[in-house]
Amino acid sequence: MKTNKIFPFLLFLAMLLQGCEQVVDLNSIKPDPKLVLNGVVKAGEPVRANLSRTWFHTDGKPNLTIPDADVKLYVNDVFHEQLAFVAPAEEARSGSYEAAYSPSVGDRIRITASAPGYPDIAVVSELPPPMPVAGCRLLAQKSLVVEDDSVRQYSVNYTLELTVKDEPAEANYYLIYGKEFWRGGYGYGYEYGPGYGGGFDGIEINQGDTVYWSSTYIHFSEEPLFKNEVTAFDYIFGTGGSQNNYWGAFSDELIDGRTYAMRLPIGWYGYTLYQSKEDQSILYPKKFRFYLQAISKDYYDYLKTLQELKSGSFTGDLASSGFAEPIRLPSNVEGGTGVLGSVTECIYEWDERDLISFEDPR
Repeated sequence: MKTNKIFPFLLFLAMLLQGCEQVVDLNSIKPDPKLVLNGVVKAGEPVRANLSRTWFHTDGKPNLTIPDADVKLYVNDVFHEQLAFVAPAEEARSGSYEAAYSPSVGDRIRITASAPGYPDIAVVSELPPPMPVAGCRLLAQKSLVVEDDSVRQYSVNYTLELTVKDEPAEANYYLIYGKEFWRGGYGYGYEYGPGYGGGFDGIEINQGDTVYWSSTYIHFSEEPLFKNEVTAFDYIFGTGGSQNNYWGAFSDELIDGRTYAMRLPIGWYGYTLYQSKEDQSILYPKKFRFYLQAISKDYYDYLKTLQELKSGSFTGDLASSGFAEPIRLPSNVEGGTGVLGSVTECIYEWDERDLISFEDPR
């Protein structure tokens, strides 16, 4: 008897829900497209930027390159030159607009762009003074693993020691990443460098016995300067210690006007070093290069949002799973979207052959 009563009710409910169906035409809510400009202006390098457009879900993934736009460069509010379109070397990649001018520290760069069918856009960014580095060195701690008649094999842990002397009463923003140059041997790595559209792009490298560059894995997670964006929810749900370990952006909020030293261990599980017993030379020596950048506020905001999305934060995980509103990337482009950041860079480099005198980083 109970079954006979339940079945008609379920049938009625199913018919009721079916009557609530509605077909939504997504094209009816499709917004007008806008221009998208992405670029990083670096002191001492020609100005360049990518120009594309927004696209809607129903568009699929079209080729967004816009080769016929009118793109102009202004330096310190004075028109300087027209940017020329440079076609991509590979069909799958986007072209870029490039200028002959290489900016200097303090330059105020303004780029405008117009193209038929889109609202005009404009963006401004000012090149910051360099990172105030008071000291930078690579420390190494080694232990003998095994040796034979001709070679000693060591396990080596490297630590980047960076001391910053911050200027008081100024808001400053910085970025750190590194690369390793390998000579000989066999291996592969991932190179993560500044990208226009998505922050930092990864490219697999497998060069066999030739030399190659590979991005350096840096342990940012225990350094307080890289934790000031972590929320209470991240610690409650166990995501407070996770970080993007190929680059790190930070502000001087916690060190305003002070000299601050940080120590950042590098490498996944340490490194292996081979030393000749005959002449004490290093076999297959690696070279380390660290890029220390002062960056503009707009670029910092953009990178910190990317870092939140990619580092496994509580908010980022919820958004990726569809349980929270999507996290919108900051933009400083008027009339469109995208970001133009500016960078002043200094580079520190070491060769393993110069690290014979090993130090204890503790």
